[in-house]
Amino acid sequence: MENQTDYLSKLPIEIFLYICSFLDVKKSLPALKCTCKRLNEILCDELVWKSRVAGRWLPNEKETEVDWKEACTCVEIEASYLREPTTCDQIVFRKAHESDIDALHILENHQILFTGSRDGFIKIWNINKEKKTLEKSMILPGAHNGWVWRIASESSRQIFSCSFDHSMKHWNFNEDKLTEIWNLDLKKPVMSLIVVDENLIAAGLHSEVALVDRRQGTAIRHIFKDNFVKLNLALINKNILVSNGVGKKICLYDLRYDKEAFCLFDFSKEKPVVPMHLAVQQNILYVSDNKSKLYACDVTKEEPFLIKEYYPPEGERMKVIGMFASYTSLIMGLNYNKSGHIAFWRPRASATSEDERYPALRKVGEFHNIGDFNGLCSQMHHRDGMIVSASIAENDLVCVVPKDF
Repeated sequence: MENQTDYLSKLPIEIFLYICSFLDVKKSLPALKCTCKRLNEILCDELVWKSRVAGRWLPNEKETEVDWKEACTCVEIEASYLREPTTCDQIVFRKAHESDIDALHILENHQILFTGSRDGFIKIWNINKEKKTLEKSMILPGAHNGWVWRIASESSRQIFSCSFDHSMKHWNFNEDKLTEIWNLDLKKPVMSLIVVDENLIAAGLHSEVALVDRRQGTAIRHIFKDNFVKLNLALINKNILVSNGVGKKICLYDLRYDKEAFCLFDFSKEKPVVPMHLAVQQNILYVSDNKSKLYACDVTKEEPFLIKEYYPPEGERMKVIGMFASYTSLIMGLNYNKSGHIAFWRPRASATSEDERYPALRKVGEFHNIGDFNGLCSQMHHRDGMIVSASIAENDLVCVVPKDF
């Protein structure tokens, strides 16, 4: 045993990387990093991940800061969705709430799901991927006195919720217990909530947006004072806040300089078109409207373009009930033909050159349907490859997870 040769330490790096190309990025490669110091150093090199994802994804702009390992993981997980339906598991829990579910949030560890409904309840669920079950770990009745509209998190312990009862709350989550830290009354219903650094940004049936210190639960100041109600918020690179609402305008606000930047989209002259959902990936902002259209805009160029006007074969217009942008795709919850669907919109594979990639992202693409559910959907959430959706009326929960997740 003393003369045993350590073949891994002497293996040429080219052969090692070739072996790695057959291993999955979610489980096998992280385990391989723990075998020896040399392999750990190789797999920590950014160029390894950049070369692995080469040809399958390109950033939107040159010199963009990219976490190449995260991008590679995202690309390979999404590829597992799109190979064929059998690569995904669906985990279903019937009648998860007594009332409509409006808030869904997957924690960063992918094992915990938070749900909020119109009865004011917040429920916590353990996601058991091996047994393909959702298991209730906690029910918090009366978490709010009105509809629970959004749930967000800063970490696996710091949870935030907002409601039609005008309140925004900070919770500490520990060992399946949810403890209220503070409760802030914003005077009007709160419908959108995002976390940025040490602050929270909240909007709803207000003519302005509230910037809140999440440590103290106090409003620091109000921004976006343009007299239009704000319904949805998104954040670009932690600096640029995006809003839409009753004014039918998509506007930007620069948090660094505390001033409104400019208006990207103006739907006010196109009746009855209304902007609905927002999604962001790097500098690209995506917008869906209530007329089955998707738009994309590079916020550095101020160039809105229509991606696609999509109608199902039956002729019924689709309704987007949730939209999230990943490195390679738009993941959407759709309602049409009296049923709910989860679909990916992605650029065609032929668009790989630097000159083609952005026009392809804006104008050319195709839908891949990965899940159909009984009844219409009310809400959906996507996080790092996992998708969860809630149905209207039946109040079922459906998780879509790749088998090799």
